[in-house]
Amino acid sequence: MSVKNVYGLSGIANSGKTSTLSSLIDILREKANKVLLDEQIENDYRAVFLYNSQIIAVSTQGDNVLQVKKHIKKLEEFSCDVIFCATRSKGATCSFLSKKYGSKLRWIENCNIYNNEPKSFDNSEFISHRNKAMANLLFSLIQ
Repeated sequence: MSVKNVYGLSGIANSGKTSTLSSLIDILREKANKVLLDEQIENDYRAVFLYNSQIIAVSTQGDNVLQVKKHIKKLEEFSCDVIFCATRSKGATCSFLSKKYGSKLRWIENCNIYNNEPKSFDNSEFISHRNKAMANLLFSLIQ
């Protein structure tokens, strides 16, 4: 079976791609019929789930094209129906996904909310809620 849809969550470094996709993995861990793969590799994750007769894969690695290729290759071993993956907003990771998946690829721009600069207030709770809301939006794409 070939991939039907690929969703590239794009954004610059530290824009919350990994956190958002990690929240999606948490949702799928809870709602999936079966977990087929669930791995942490350094600071990133890749996971594959059986959900309502679909094979859904998620990879949080999106900054390095060689690592993106490696993660995607592993996910494809499961004959995924849907893949969610992180990617930068331009450059080699975007080019790789575009060439590999063509019209099956849908881009989703991650909201740019940062918490790595000194602020007059702590916005980490807001960022956490935003990541979870974005993960629920992504989950709705496979319903």
